[in-house]
Amino acid sequence: MSEAASLMIQPVGPVKVAARLWRYRGQVHVTAIAKATFGMVHGGPMRVLDPVDLYATDMHTPDAPALAAAPCDLVPLLPRADVTFVGSAYAARAGAQRTRVRLALSRPRELKSKGSDGPLLLDKVLEIVGSRTLTGAWGEPQPALFTKVPITYDRALGGPNHPLN
Repeated sequence: MSEAASLMIQPVGPVKVAARLWRYRGQVHVTAIAKATFGMVHGGPMRVLDPVDLYATDMHTPDAPALAAAPCDLVPLLPRADVTFVGSAYAARAGAQRTRVRLALSRPRELKSKGSDGPLLLDKVLEIVGSRTLTGAWGEPQPALFTKVPITYDRALGGPNHPLN
């Protein structure tokens, strides 16, 4: 694959956009990138926010330089559209050991009828687990109680170097 070239495109609506022209095995490909940002509230509809900038490289935080705080958006090939959760998860009740966060998008069956959801276009669930500390005792350590946990790669199953992450 050769070095990717950029194309100029214009956004329509509150999104950040880019396009990448790249070559693989002698064929020219174009990847379109559209990044929208939404605020999520438990039990309520998402709010459209001002879009977060596109990142040309992985972004790292000063306190954890080995971990990507935000991945590069300009990769030439993704097999499908994807969603990245950024932020923190909050337990529904104080002192939970685990909770789930879910993002589901559906197409309305009819625009005139309120509350009737059509087929799911996207359904992504994350299980959020409190921090675990190895104590030297037998067995798997139990998750600590939490009310707020950051959603970061280092907290993913198996850690940032696990092949499924």
